[in-house]
Amino acid sequence: MSKNQNTSSENSRALDLVSFVALLYEWRKFLIIQIGIVSVVAVIIALIIPKTFSSSATILPPGESSALTAFLPQSMTQGLSGVLGSSAFDKGGETNKIIAILYSRNLAEKTIRQFNLMDRFEAENIEDALMTFREKIDITINEETMVNVTTNFKTEFFHPEENEEKVRRLTKDICDFLIYELDQVYTSLGTQKARYQLQMVERRYKQNREELIKLEEEMKQFSEKYGIIALPEQTEALIKTLAELESQIAIEEIKLEIAKNSFSNNSVTVQSKTALVNELSNKLNELKVGSEASNLLSTLPTFKTIPELGLKYARLTRELTVQNLIYEFLTQQREQLRMQETKDTPSIQFIDLPQVPTKRTSPTRSLLVIALVFGGVLLCVFYIILYSYYTTRMATFVERVKKSSHE
Repeated sequence: MSKNQNTSSENSRALDLVSFVALLYEWRKFLIIQIGIVSVVAVIIALIIPKTFSSSATILPPGESSALTAFLPQSMTQGLSGVLGSSAFDKGGETNKIIAILYSRNLAEKTIRQFNLMDRFEAENIEDALMTFREKIDITINEETMVNVTTNFKTEFFHPEENEEKVRRLTKDICDFLIYELDQVYTSLGTQKARYQLQMVERRYKQNREELIKLEEEMKQFSEKYGIIALPEQTEALIKTLAELESQIAIEEIKLEIAKNSFSNNSVTVQSKTALVNELSNKLNELKVGSEASNLLSTLPTFKTIPELGLKYARLTRELTVQNLIYEFLTQQREQLRMQETKDTPSIQFIDLPQVPTKRTSPTRSLLVIALVFGGVLLCVFYIILYSYYTTRMATFVERVKKSSHE
């Protein structure tokens, strides 16, 4: 019984398919005419609908060598990279900065005013214009962390060739304007940061000079009063070690001060520099008071073993050495930041510059025509099925009415 039912069902489906094909064959002239009409309409639509053109630029975010230190000698760049920390030159951070500038309202409004886009967008207010403008700008990051900026603009319906060429040029010009303004803003931000840091270094530089003058005067008075004291070789080594440690501590404290103004207190850069200052301070304290636990410093004497007069001379010599090292460091930083503040060279590298598009981005005419023709065929088949179903039902209804009337 089950096999008979399955066979009957398969026969029914086969008859339905044959009936469907026969129905389409019966309506073949209608289908051919409609497909022809739909094809012509589809081609016309594909020719008159707006074309979209795109122009793009590829930006390489600055790293350590291309941002703040590209035009400085290596001996001077080492200091600043230490002050700002490695995260200051992180490409991820620079990429985010570039994207923030490109998405900024200020840049969008400036572009809208420059190209009179309020009229082009037929916007009633700046908010509507901004919304439309941002829809036409695409900003992406590729696998190499480079930033791609793409502008997309459409022609009008029934666009003449002049209108099409105008849109091509507009697409390229707006992309050009965006990356030019991006470079100007990025350079300005770097200059402002350098100016602020230069003010901090200048204050420390003046303080250091005053301390140097004071120490030199004290050394002169000491030498005139007591004459030159010959210290043992180990004491001289201790003085040298203390001077290097204290100068290093002073330099790291300056770096820490600048880092605190560039990053939050909880950042890795600030915390690592704070730990370094504390570690150096502990080592300095061991040298001054002595420590049995330190094998590294056990060969050097402590200040407890130095005569009072020699101790005073040693301290003056040490302080003078420290201040001289700090002076050298601050002089390098001062000149470096002055160069950064005044430099007007481009900060951002452009891998690909915008070009006038030669081909439209969309629509793809062939796909559009195929889609329209296919949709038209489906509608025609749907119409045929509905019409046939309706006429069949009506014929059955009329037959029943006639039969009932004869009875």
